[in-house]
Amino acid sequence: MEKIEARLEQRDKDRKAKLEEKQEIRNRDASKSEGIEYFEVTFNEKVREIQNNLNNLEQGDTNLPSTFTKIGTSLQELQRYLSSSTFFLNDRKVQKCQETLKGLTALLEERKSKLIPKKKFGFRNKTLVVAKDAQITSADDTDASATTKKLFDYSVHDKSNEIISFKGSDANEKDLTVANLDACLLDIEGHPGSLHLKNIQNCLIISGPVSRSIFVENCKNTTFQIACQQLRLHSSRECDIYLHVTSRGIIEDSSEIRVAPYSLNYDGISQDWIESKLPHDRNNWNDIADFNWLSAEQKSPNWNVIEEAKRVVDWDSYVTEWKEKHMKS
Repeated sequence: MEKIEARLEQRDKDRKAKLEEKQEIRNRDASKSEGIEYFEVTFNEKVREIQNNLNNLEQGDTNLPSTFTKIGTSLQELQRYLSSSTFFLNDRKVQKCQETLKGLTALLEERKSKLIPKKKFGFRNKTLVVAKDAQITSADDTDASATTKKLFDYSVHDKSNEIISFKGSDANEKDLTVANLDACLLDIEGHPGSLHLKNIQNCLIISGPVSRSIFVENCKNTTFQIACQQLRLHSSRECDIYLHVTSRGIIEDSSEIRVAPYSLNYDGISQDWIESKLPHDRNNWNDIADFNWLSAEQKSPNWNVIEEAKRVVDWDSYVTEWKEKHMKS
């Protein structure tokens, strides 16, 4: 009799475990779908904007070359946005978006060919001009595609024990990409378009409001002051994040993450909030989805809220103390 009861009890436990597992999978899928829905809205808005810009081009406009360059830059930014989002998109969605980008690129070239006829071939001396950002272009070539494409607006990498600063026009609406930093202070005053951080350790990252996404990968023992629409944190540990995020922050393959509300202040930050178009009154700093934690009933142990008494309040003093402690003189 006892054996029968034991089997029935075990069967009931197995049934409940399966039900819980199904619920956990549904919750995980819901978290992923939130990121996917936001991506679709953002991606489609950018596609419509580029299409409208292409459709509004008129022959005879003296600004056509620069306009084509701006549209080409928008396409590059959209490609980067897709590339940074592939970790939560399925292959079919990525392929569909790539086809959309190919179609826009073809339309760009078709409009360019129609509105800016190519010059007749001829031999002539050309002087090469090297711009300060290392782009090489022919001095007498007015074709918008003559400029060598840059991978990013800015790229900072392989720095140690340095203060890296972006302010105003150096940061505003730019896609900033930073990699391989050790014991550095990254100070951004402005409203970047996006921020991609990779291989960061023992650093302090302080940034004004970012219009779109922040993607953090392989970071350790680093403190962040960041605000954005989307946060994706991958393969990171021992990080404190003072966060403003208008969607739901997502972490994956990460541990010992602590969060608190964004509290940065500097001269001009109010205008940066306005120009970033980031809602100031909606902050989901303590609503974090962990893709490695399936339980719907228990919070992930991989992240926690910083106790209010232990949060940084005076950031000017904190930055000074941090530099004295972490940076070599």
